[in-house]
Amino acid sequence: MSDSDYSAFGKLDLRRAACPECEKETRVDTLFEKYQRWDAPDIQGKEEYYVFQCRGCETIFFAKASSNSEDYFLYYDHTTGKEEIEYNEVKTLWPSVPKTPTPSWAGFNLSSSDQVLFDLLHSIYKAMNNEMPILAAIGMRTAFDRVSLFLDVESHFSFAEKLEAMRKGGHISGVQKGILEVLINAGNAAAHAGWSPKPQQLKTMLEILEALIRDQFILKAEVAELAKKVPKKPFPS
Repeated sequence: MSDSDYSAFGKLDLRRAACPECEKETRVDTLFEKYQRWDAPDIQGKEEYYVFQCRGCETIFFAKASSNSEDYFLYYDHTTGKEEIEYNEVKTLWPSVPKTPTPSWAGFNLSSSDQVLFDLLHSIYKAMNNEMPILAAIGMRTAFDRVSLFLDVESHFSFAEKLEAMRKGGHISGVQKGILEVLINAGNAAAHAGWSPKPQQLKTMLEILEALIRDQFILKAEVAELAKKVPKKPFPS
């Protein structure tokens, strides 16, 4: 068999890789490939290099896969009844697919509503994708501040006063206020104590912020548009 039969990305006609434009794994065509094997005392390895083109959007990107004889794990195959060995393959792609993809609503609609908030949110995504959790957490607190300003909350208020003003103004519920308070406290800890949230904690923080922004800047407009389209004629309940 040729080296390509053992490709980390699968057989030639069925290869799949994470497209940086589609931001997901897609079927790809192989424009170039090269294999290099190396030997050292008590260890052997292999490097695979590729130039792929996405079959969907036709984006061209570079990929590499590395493996060696000492990086493996053992497992029991119930079909054969034997212990089998599987080598770990480290895959790297350029450009890489963002770990935190940008949601579809955070595009033109958001930028047309508030360009500053749009820039803040995308800076947060960049910080998360570049493993800068403290900056991302601080950015989320700043983004909340921007949302409160958009809702005509006094800029000189403390964060606690801003949350209460948003609740009294009918922008958020009491439950949402409690959730947002956690986000603010996390941002404060990052800003003043250098607290670095773990990936799952940062993900939860982002979900809180995204829900607030989507509700206030996107969903309200979509609901208003829907209301215009709903027939006025009464229907039986």
